[in-house]
Amino acid sequence: MKKLNKILAGVLMGGVIVSTAGLMGCGCSAGDASALKNNTDVYAFAGVSTSLLAAIPEEVSGVSTNSIGSSLNQIKEDLKIYMQTAISNTLDKYMSLFDSVVGGSAPMGVKEQKSDKTGYAHKLKITMTPIEGDPYECIMYYNETLTEEGFQVENSDDEERETMLEGEMYLNGSETPIYLVGEKEVEEDEFEVNFKASLIKGDNANYIEFQQEKESERGEVEEEYSFTIVSNGIIMNEFSFEMERDQRKDLKIEYEQELGETRVSFEIEKKNNQLFIETQDFMGLELSVRVEKESTANGYRYVYTIANLDNLTITGVERIV
Repeated sequence: MKKLNKILAGVLMGGVIVSTAGLMGCGCSAGDASALKNNTDVYAFAGVSTSLLAAIPEEVSGVSTNSIGSSLNQIKEDLKIYMQTAISNTLDKYMSLFDSVVGGSAPMGVKEQKSDKTGYAHKLKITMTPIEGDPYECIMYYNETLTEEGFQVENSDDEERETMLEGEMYLNGSETPIYLVGEKEVEEDEFEVNFKASLIKGDNANYIEFQQEKESERGEVEEEYSFTIVSNGIIMNEFSFEMERDQRKDLKIEYEQELGETRVSFEIEKKNNQLFIETQDFMGLELSVRVEKESTANGYRYVYTIANLDNLTITGVERIV
């Protein structure tokens, strides 16, 4: 049952991420094109973060940070082998996408198309390209309507618009829909989004809830995201992250999650086109990442160092730009 819940959560999370990226970029003015790019970048980051956490085995994610630290000496050699395998098979596969997210290249494409499904006015074709393999395609149908409060003008410089969202998402050719329902509130340089995704329409016991707040002021952008995964009416997982971008286009992303007594948090920064990734707490391990250029013209690798495992260094596979 735990494995099934994890699989369902992964499927729903994918639907939440790509559908929200699409909704925030559609039905808007031409001036929202840059906002779409930023949103898809951030949602891709959320998706990769979720994938990494889902890849942590249950027997590890269920151990407290303190217990890992206290028994580190006894299991150090086994843990080194495990971490080499875990990083090679999981984290290293996603680092290019982390880099593209922070670097500003959008890993998702969103196109509006004419709806061919009865009952829905809008259709989106959303394409995600993983580091390896073929593009992953999603189709979303949805309606967006004003709420009863709908459109309010408090003064000449302050407009507020509230809409209800309802739709269906189909992942990578699947005929099984993911149902989406929620609301969006836009007010000048601020907006809030809150909606749920479920495999059964109207299911209030098994769903993923997503919340986003964004505020822009004098060229600086702050965004907050939170996810709640509910199974059988019980909150199974909660996590959140914040993103800040300034006028120099420097970027800072902070991620935080608690799995029982285990805390996972890390920070990614981009300053002057240099990428800095520092994992503050990854299963009780202090993990840092750097980019190492190869002798080939366009080759590079990611190198991982675990400070509290005798500075164990793990080198990822070579990539060609």
